[in-house]
Amino acid sequence: MDIYNYIHKPKGSDDIYDSENLIFSIHKPGKQKTMPFTLFREKISENESINMNYDGLHCVKCHIKLPEVVCKSNFEISWDYNEIIKRIKIIFNTTIIEDRTNVYYKELEFSSTQKATTMVITLPCFYNTIHTYFPLFKCKETDVLQHIIEYNLNLKDILKCRNIELNTEVKYHSDIIINDISSIEKPLLESYYVKLTQEEMDQYNNETNRYIVERTIELKGNQKKINLSINKLISKIRWYNKELQKSSLTINDANVMINLDSHLTKKDTYHEYNFNLVEDSRKYPNSVYLTSGYLELETDELTTHLEMNELIEIKFN
Repeated sequence: MDIYNYIHKPKGSDDIYDSENLIFSIHKPGKQKTMPFTLFREKISENESINMNYDGLHCVKCHIKLPEVVCKSNFEISWDYNEIIKRIKIIFNTTIIEDRTNVYYKELEFSSTQKATTMVITLPCFYNTIHTYFPLFKCKETDVLQHIIEYNLNLKDILKCRNIELNTEVKYHSDIIINDISSIEKPLLESYYVKLTQEEMDQYNNETNRYIVERTIELKGNQKKINLSINKLISKIRWYNKELQKSSLTINDANVMINLDSHLTKKDTYHEYNFNLVEDSRKYPNSVYLTSGYLELETDELTTHLEMNELIEIKFN
């Protein structure tokens, strides 16, 4: 397992991508526009600090270079993108804001040949869901924002193999592929920073130091009826169960879902109950203070992976 730390402390920088930085206004079509700010891109390396001289950190992008892989006859392979990035953990000073293993999802795509490609992932972070950046300008010199990212680069873990004749998955072995490949290259990461306009700085100066965060909580369930009594402010519940047929959900003694078929609750890989009926980037998500509740599953598989989006507040000194 490869572990990389990216600690956000003061550091000199150069823009390695563009001779001139561009002005962007990041907003959804049809939504209220944000004020424009300058966007800077910088490559970061293992244990390298991110520059606190900027006004904000917009996002961290991960570039993963995948080689061409060719199978021998009777076999097909697929990259398991879900296994490449194993975990992301974000800490602000001593507070763990984000700690998640569900980082990136993509369905398996089997083929006799996987062409060389580079996948680009914007790491899911608490500051680029509700907000468009983390306000570095509000931090003191002693504040530290740390990203810990764990990768798995071994082919035996990230390549799934299938025997065509038997129509069954088999464990990866080097004899299955023609190429001489044992692992993939270390991913390249880059930070996207922002410099705010004076108009936007004036707006922030008139606001309080409240910073709303929507972070992910991960839970495990090993029975068909899972207790959700967590006493937290929740905006979304997601669950994954390999053999799921129907789901029922009780929230604070109210039955909000009763035996809904899996195709009615599925969104991408996970099933979902979203308290935020209208997603609007200008507003904080709707939420409920979850004091009691149950998720009941009709399934032959007892192992269930759950996620909840929790709303919390960060206050800057």
